[in-house]
Amino acid sequence: MRQIHTLDSSQWLLAAITFISSLGIAVMLPLIPLYAVSLGATPTQLGLLTSAFALANAAGRFAAGMLMDRAGPLTPSIAVALAGASLLLLPSHPKGE
Repeated sequence: MRQIHTLDSSQWLLAAITFISSLGIAVMLPLIPLYAVSLGATPTQLGLLTSAFALANAAGRFAAGMLMDRAGPLTPSIAVALAGASLLLLPSHPKGE
């Protein structure tokens, strides 16, 4: 009988991060069209919006994979985390309101 391969702690962390990231996308994707409809989007615009989201996601994953192959996984991961954290500092309302 074959033994099940056990994962070390870094592999479990990577699996957890991948799961949470995929879950976030899976939750957000059905909500984007609903939000667009509330803003008055047409069915054609909804299709283009959903397609653009999927294409940007695929291109981003491809580019991230190439970058991680060249620089290693730690440097790009830290850069993305810092960029995301800095975006949280932006105000969430337009000026003047």
